[in-house]
Amino acid sequence: MKNLKYITVLLLTFTLWSCQEDQFADNYPNPSKIANTTIERQYTGMQVAGIDYIVPAYWNYFVVLRITLNPWTQSIGWINTPNQYLPGSAASDAVWGNYYNILAQYREFQKVWNVATPQQQADRKIFQLTADAYLYYETQRMVDLFGSIPFFNAGMLSTNGGDYNVSFAEYDQSQEIYAHMLDE
Repeated sequence: MKNLKYITVLLLTFTLWSCQEDQFADNYPNPSKIANTTIERQYTGMQVAGIDYIVPAYWNYFVVLRITLNPWTQSIGWINTPNQYLPGSAASDAVWGNYYNILAQYREFQKVWNVATPQQQADRKIFQLTADAYLYYETQRMVDLFGSIPFFNAGMLSTNGGDYNVSFAEYDQSQEIYAHMLDE
């Protein structure tokens, strides 16, 4: 009976002084509903979009690389079969989707960067330099794999105010893309 009394008092104490959900609402907003962004947030968004290429992932290795790049680089062994060098569409679609997700995040990063003050840009120059380097690394990989790709005007849906008709990007020649990256 004595233990029951202590347990009741303890439960009552926790109930009266426990935190309520509305106390956390201001400190931990829903990230999908944040209206304001920063250079740091957009940079992180770009890195998260390409996380499969930064941190080794099962999906990237076993679904994408195993049936696309690995046979050509001879990093795995396989049995000769007809059409052995034709990758499955799941792998190719994943590569395209992942790249254009990274590119769209980069375009958002550029939007935020371009409206930042010169002092903010100077203080955060490392973000711009590494974002460019990462995008160019992913872009050269895409150009090496597929040749001509949409690049210069791709990923601009948000920049174009959500207008799909204006945002369709044409394919850019691989030589132009490489020349641009080398010039930068």
